[in-house]
Amino acid sequence: TFLSRISLAVDVYILRHIILYHLYLFVILMTSAFLLINCLIGFQNHVVNELKKLSEFIDIYRVDFTYDVIAKVNVSSEEELQNIVMSKIRKIEGVKSTLTLVIVKHSKSSLD
Repeated sequence: TFLSRISLAVDVYILRHIILYHLYLFVILMTSAFLLINCLIGFQNHVVNELKKLSEFIDIYRVDFTYDVIAKVNVSSEEELQNIVMSKIRKIEGVKSTLTLVIVKHSKSSLD
């Protein structure tokens, strides 16, 4: 009936706004960081392949400098970031050391 269609439309509208609100909170409260990873000689490709298996990593780059791999990670909290570094990254065979750089600003315009 007409009233049930209106009720359904209102429910969909409310549900959509609840989802958008939670997505907004997730983006605002999300912790992003760059992980600089120093590998043992010959393990760079292995480390990159292992990082690709972890869903938290957005971008992974193999570089030639002091560090061998730079990876960007997005997680829900700094505690989760610490847990990932300690329990997953540092346990990958060939990882010699890591340096975590937490991102405090997410866009060029926000630096003004």
